Amino acid sequence: MFDEDDPIPEGYIRVTEVLEPFKKLGHIDPAVLENAANRGKRVHKYCELYAQNMLVEEPDEECIGYVQSYIEWFDNRMDKVINLEERLNHRDLKISGRYDLLCSLKNQLGVCLIDIKTPQAPSLSWSLQTAAYKILLEDIKGIIVDKRICLILDKKGKKAKEVYYDSHDEDRHLYLSALRLYNYFNKKA
Repeated sequence: MFDEDDPIPEGYIRVTEVLEPFKKLGHIDPAVLENAANRGKRVHKYCELYAQNMLVEEPDEECIGYVQSYIEWFDNRMDKVINLEERLNHRDLKISGRYDLLCSLKNQLGVCLIDIKTPQAPSLSWSLQTAAYKILLEDIKGIIVDKRICLILDKKGKKAKEVYYDSHDEDRHLYLSALRLYNYFNKKA
């Protein structure tokens, strides 16, 4: 289920796993969800390679529009890449998360956390997911995240959309509440 090259320690849960009970995906065919997840992983990898100036192969047909959308955004908005695709494990909360991109953007102050998204409409869970990454970065690395942005890549290669989340305290509180509920309902007997 998890990437072997990106292991999650025993007894930890993924940041996104905490939010699964609140997503309304039950009406979607599992094969469609699996295909979308696989495409999303490939898009993330292409974007990571581009950010490292290592994208040498043409993205596959299913991903090319998303990657073109990312490249246009990256070339026009990126000031400096601080780090990308790093897994962090919170020893006290027992959560594990892998954020996509930590950077500074042109004409904006502060550190931005970017989460790359391929769905074309925002999800309520995204603000809480990025809040969890902010918790990880601040508690573990001591990095203050000023802006949380979900970057919606366009499947046809058009301009990417930035969705900002700035209710940091409220989103943190909601995520930690979801984590408490998750832990309550998944107690080991």
